[in-house]
Amino acid sequence: MAVGALGMAVGADGARRGLPLCYNRPRKLRPGLAAGGAFYCEGSHLIRSLRGIEPQIAPTAWVSEFAYVVGNVVIGEYASVWPGVTIRGDGAVITIGNYVNIQEGSVVHGDGLVIEDYVSIGHCVVVHGDRIGYGSLLGNNCTFLTESTIGRECLIAANSVVLSNVDVPDRSFVAGVPGAIKRSVSEPQIAQMRSTTEHLVERAAWFKESGL
Repeated sequence: MAVGALGMAVGADGARRGLPLCYNRPRKLRPGLAAGGAFYCEGSHLIRSLRGIEPQIAPTAWVSEFAYVVGNVVIGEYASVWPGVTIRGDGAVITIGNYVNIQEGSVVHGDGLVIEDYVSIGHCVVVHGDRIGYGSLLGNNCTFLTESTIGRECLIAANSVVLSNVDVPDRSFVAGVPGAIKRSVSEPQIAQMRSTTEHLVERAAWFKESGL
């Protein structure tokens, strides 16, 4: 048994022992690397079925090869799921709309959760509620708890907590722990939130075109 480029044992069949399952699946060399160099997985093996239910992902969407998406999940057109995201669909379907971005480190797990179109979910956000309305933005490190809803074009400030059994009205700016409505979202803020989604659609296309 040889030692591969990552310092892991490699069997006679070329499989790396002790690495995640995808490294033991069929794979190919990166262009320009000699045999024995670094490998990568051909396709994502972190998109998994659960009890016969497989995630449904639109062909224009991009899911990072280092995002974990499992079970009863539907992802819409031009949506993006960035590295380190977990989406766990082990109940009623999680529906992620068109042009939604879910950024690095976020966790999405809700029973029948709906994320409407043009929603931005920042870095390291916990999404556990029932619905996020069209065009809303959830700032970095915020938490959205069970049996709650967020209306259309809402702005949830970074590090805020939307508690359980709360319904946030449309165009609300929420901040604090626990989250409280501070004022209405302004028109410039709504325009900026829309710009964020459009920007991330463009950036996700770069990653998709690069095979990442």
